[in-house]
This record gives sequence, C-alpha cells and structure tokens, in this order.
Amino acid sequence: MTRRSRMDIIIDILQAANSGASKTKIVYQANLNFNLARQYLDLLREQGLIEVNPAGSSIYKTTAQGRRYLEKASDLKLFSNEGQSDH
Repeated sequence: MTRRSRMDIIIDILQAANSGASKTKIVYQANLNFNLARQYLDLLREQGLIEVNPAGSSIYKTTAQGRRYLEKASDLKLFSNEGQSDH
C-alpha cells in the first residue's frame, strides 16, 4: 500500500467538500482520521481553498479558488501519471 501525497489528500478533501460536507463526511470520503482532517481543513481555510458555512453549521465548502486549484491539481496529477506509464 502506497502513501498518498499531500496533493492527493488535498484533492480528496476539496472533492468531498465541493458541494458542501461536514467534517465527518470529509473524514470518510477522504479516508482520513479526525486529527489529520482538522490540520488539513485549517490549512485549506488559511489558503482560501475551503470555507465554513457562516451560519455556524460546520459545513465545509470548496471555494471558487479551491475549485480552480482542484482542476489544476487534477490535470497535473493526470499528466504526471501519463508520464509514468511511458517508462
């Protein structure tokens, strides 16, 4: 079993939160533990890639900037995987 890269984890979180998700849903969809999820969610909030519903319901949602990051990171990952299959 290989370890996921930091980018893979961020992609998984942003995808899970794309249409809004609780921390529990993100933990399960991104296959993380709660402590690691909290660290990543804090980081992604600081970077403006994810936001918390201001109504206080603890629903996380990927921002427009986060969706752009997700699109570019997914493209980059796809491109790098294509390069690996050539060897």
